[in-house]
Amino acid sequence: ALDKRRDYPKVLNNVGLALMARGDQEDAETYFKRAIAAEPDSPEPRLNLAALLRRQGKLEEASLPLKGLVEKDTSQPRIFLSYALIRDDAGDRADAVRYYRKYLVNAPPGQERSAVIERLKVLENAQSPGSR
Repeated sequence: ALDKRRDYPKVLNNVGLALMARGDQEDAETYFKRAIAAEPDSPEPRLNLAALLRRQGKLEEASLPLKGLVEKDTSQPRIFLSYALIRDDAGDRADAVRYYRKYLVNAPPGQERSAVIERLKVLENAQSPGSR
């Protein structure tokens, strides 16, 4: 059946994306979690679940799907960026700075990278002793 196919986790993730786009957040969350259970090492459903929870303002919960990925040595900058955004929204400046920096190590040039550099400057200035 469907659950024996190699692309089954991708199908679950894609259904989750469609549900999220339609505004059906509860079912989208269920499908992302099923995709993660089917393929635990895949970053896509973890990133999507984190984005969904972040949009709902569930910031601590949104960190959880990415926590294991950011602790590994990954070269996927979007994982670090997603985690940094969540930690930034949660007011955790130290973690936000740490993971924005990790994002910048492998991030491609472009507008998104420039925006992160600007945000990092703001956070670092806010942390410096002279800014208090």
